[in-house]
Amino acid sequence: MLDTSHNSTITPGHEPGRVLAFKLDARRCPGAGPLTKRETEFVELLCLGKTVEVVAELMDISPGTAATYKANAFRKLNITKVIQLPAEAIRLGIVPCPCPDHAGQQEGSVAA
Repeated sequence: MLDTSHNSTITPGHEPGRVLAFKLDARRCPGAGPLTKRETEFVELLCLGKTVEVVAELMDISPGTAATYKANAFRKLNITKVIQLPAEAIRLGIVPCPCPDHAGQQEGSVAA
């Protein structure tokens, strides 16, 4: 049997030590599977404006592994460009919205 214990995913129902405590269901994309913890960490760092190369160094992974995380995350989030990542990550609750008053605004409203 293949040992996949090192590749834990963010899904409801796993033991508590292996599940992140925020918006678990929102990370699921139909037919794509959930983001792993490492893919989520990768996405969070990219959303902070880090390059793939810098993220690879920060996460202590090879450039090839970083490219794989990026490809997997983009496929699972159904995006094709890095510019789409922050909006999708905010929409799914992967990262918080950086706007301090965003929570009080309704969709389509314009701030004063």
